This record gives sequence, structure tokens and C-alpha cells, in this order.
Amino acid sequence: RLLFCGRQPENVEEDLSYFLKQAPLSDSHTRRDVEVLPTAATPDKFTVEFSARLAEPEVQAVVVEPVEAVVPQAAALRRFAEQGGKVIVCLSRASDSGDRVAQFLSELTEVADIQVDAPLDDAREGDEFALLARIDFQHPVFLPLADPRFNDFGKIHFWSHRRVRLPENDRLKVIAEFDDQAPMLIEHKVGLGHIWLMTSGWQPTASGLGLSSKFLPILMGLLDPMGQLGAQRTSYEVGEA
Repeated sequence: RLLFCGRQPENVEEDLSYFLKQAPLSDSHTRRDVEVLPTAATPDKFTVEFSARLAEPEVQAVVVEPVEAVVPQAAALRRFAEQGGKVIVCLSRASDSGDRVAQFLSELTEVADIQVDAPLDDAREGDEFALLARIDFQHPVFLPLADPRFNDFGKIHFWSHRRVRLPENDRLKVIAEFDDQAPMLIEHKVGLGHIWLMTSGWQPTASGLGLSSKFLPILMGLLDPMGQLGAQRTSYEVGEA
């Protein structure tokens, strides 16, 4: 089970969980369901419910936005990752407080001095957009897309992203970055699991990633960062299984 905790806007073009539910995450060997945990409950009630969900063995991954209810759960998310879970933090909104997000990320990773620029400096204006300029195609997340037929990301526009500034720390690895040299995907290995930070959302109001054919292999790479997916073929002949 993949647990989502974040905003639930009425407009599906702003809803991260909508695209998670549409993605064909299951295969012949593993069934993967997406469950949305509402964040509108009182803080105490949400904390109890959230802790109970993380303790369920079926929950193997959590996708969170740093909303008010989620920010105090940094320590619980880290313990979940240490025990082998996958935590994907998505900074999908340019309006979130930079200081609050930075504090959440520092507590989650136990890395001090992470900085997140103020919202007014992060949103692109008008028709401006960012592109991915550097991608580590040797990393298991992007390895299935390393073939020249699939490694062109020039059509995926990012309308907004947060500029995250990292201290010198070998525990935080930038896997992909934008053309302004700001990180787009950051990997943090902790214990038996992984913490991932995406500095933009995949919903259409933030980027074209969720509507791209590259979204599913990237998402599956985040859920399976040990590299098993990297050996899979990406091209088949008609009639092959």
C-alpha cells in the first residue's frame, strides 16, 4: 500500500493523489494500492491515525506534501524509512513557507542548514518554465530511460519549483537538477529505506510530468530504488510477453 498525505483540492489538475491513483502501479507479482489519509483532522487525531498507518506491514511507501498536519510527523517518517520504507516528499506548491519546509526537511533527514528559498522567488511567471538539464541516467531511477530513444526530457515543462539549497553532505545526493542548477530530485539513504525529495509537483498546474510517459518509470524507480527495475527491457516486439 502506498499512503498519500497532502492536499485534496477539488480540481484534479492540482491533486497529486489523483495521478497516483491513475498510475498502473500493480503488476503480475505485486498489487499496489493508493490510500489517501485526510489531513483535515485535528492534530492529535491525525498523529494517532498516521502512526497507526505507518505501523501496518502493508504500507511500504508514503508520499507527503509538507502541509500543516504533516510537518510535525518528520520523526515518525524518518523511523518509517529507517525500517525499510520509502518516503517521497513532494514540494508541489510554491506558496508553502520556505522556513517551515526547510525545518521539516532538516528534521526528516537530520541534516542541518537545508535552505528553501522564499515562495516569491520560486514561482515562474507568465509562460516561463524550467527544464531538466542534468540527469544521472546511471542511477536506478532513470536507468530505464537512459536509451537515446527515451532520454529526451525537453518536452516536460516545470511551471514552478522550489529552490532547495543543500549543505555539503555526502548523505544527500542530487539525482536530477533544473537548468537553473536547482535540485529537482534528491536522494537520502537512511537505515534500510529511502527518503526522496522532489522540488516540484507532477500535477499539471506545476509541471507536465504527471501527463508524461516518463512519470510511471520514474515513480516505480522511487518505489524500487534497489535497482531491480533497471534490468527490465523497455522495448518489445509484438507478441512478446
